[in-house]
Amino acid sequence: MSKKLKILAVVVIFAVISTVLFYFCRVRVRRHHPLVAIYPTTVNGHDPVHNTTQFLSDLDLVKRIGFEGVRLHQKDYEKYGYGRVADDLNDRDLKFVMVLHSWDNSQFPQNESYVNQLIAYFQKIAEKLKNKCNLLWYALDYPYDWKRPSTQLDDPNYSFQLQRIINATWETDWHHPIYLVSGMIEATNRTPPTDFYHVDGFGVMPYSREGLVDKIDVERIHWVYRYKATGKKVYIAEWGVQTIEKSPYREFNYGLATNEAMKVKMIQDFVDYIYDWDIYWVYFGLHDFPPENSDWGILYNNNTLKPGGEAMKEVLRRRVQN
Repeated sequence: MSKKLKILAVVVIFAVISTVLFYFCRVRVRRHHPLVAIYPTTVNGHDPVHNTTQFLSDLDLVKRIGFEGVRLHQKDYEKYGYGRVADDLNDRDLKFVMVLHSWDNSQFPQNESYVNQLIAYFQKIAEKLKNKCNLLWYALDYPYDWKRPSTQLDDPNYSFQLQRIINATWETDWHHPIYLVSGMIEATNRTPPTDFYHVDGFGVMPYSREGLVDKIDVERIHWVYRYKATGKKVYIAEWGVQTIEKSPYREFNYGLATNEAMKVKMIQDFVDYIYDWDIYWVYFGLHDFPPENSDWGILYNNNTLKPGGEAMKEVLRRRVQN
C-alpha cells in the first residue's frame, strides 16, 4: 500500500471513529442544567442574616443533591447582601439567576413614579452583581396584574415602560444577560410582548394546570417553543409539584400530586421528558413555601430529604453519570 493510501486509510478510520463517538456522546450526554429556587427568609430557621450557618449548610446541600445552582429572589438578600450571597455560591461552584420582580403590578405601567422606583431598585442590585462571574442572568418578571389581564398588555405604554426598566438594568450591568419571565401569562392564551432591545431570552413556568393531577403538563412545557420562535434562548424559569390540594392563601391550585409518591413520579417524568434538551430549568423549591401553605419543597425543614428529594438526587445523579 502506498504512503498516500495509508494516510487516506488512517484519515477515514479516524473519521469513522470520531463520527461513532460523536453519535454516542450526543445521545448519551444530557445537556439540561438543573437549578433550584431558594427563599430562605420565608423558611423558619433558614434566614441568611439570623441563621447564617444554616443558610450556608443549605447551599452545601444544594450542591450535594446535584443542582448546578440556584434561583435567588431579590427580597431575600436586601439585608444579607447581593454580593455576599454571590460569593457564598461561588465558593461552592454554584451558579445563580437573580429575579427582578415588581412588587405591585397594579401600578404598572401607568404610574411612572412607581416605574422609576423599580428602575432605581434594580440598578442598585445590578451594581452589586455586575462583576460576579457566577451570575447566569437577571430574570426580569413581566409586570402582570391578574385582575386586569386583558387590558394591561394592550396598554401602548406597557412595552415602553418595560423597555425603560430593561435599558436601565442593562446600562448598569451589560456583562450579564437579561431574560424576561412570563409567570404563566400563557395560561390566558396570550403571549406577552417579546420585541425588546437588550433582552437575551425568555423564561416560562409550565406548572401542571389546575385540574390536571399526578401528571406533568406536556402542553405547557411546550410553551418553550412559543419563545424559541423569537430566535432567542429560553429556559424553564420555575416548575414544581405540591400535594396540598387547597389553601386559603392562594387563588390558584396548580402543580398538584395526590401524595408524595405521585410527586416523586412527576419529578421523574419531568426530568425524563426534557432529558435531552439543552436547557436550564428551575425546580420550585428547595423547602416548602409557608406563605402559600404549600409543600413544593424536596427537603423537610430540618434539611433531611423528602422522597421527592431522594428522587431528585437520583435523577440528577443519573444525568451526571450518563
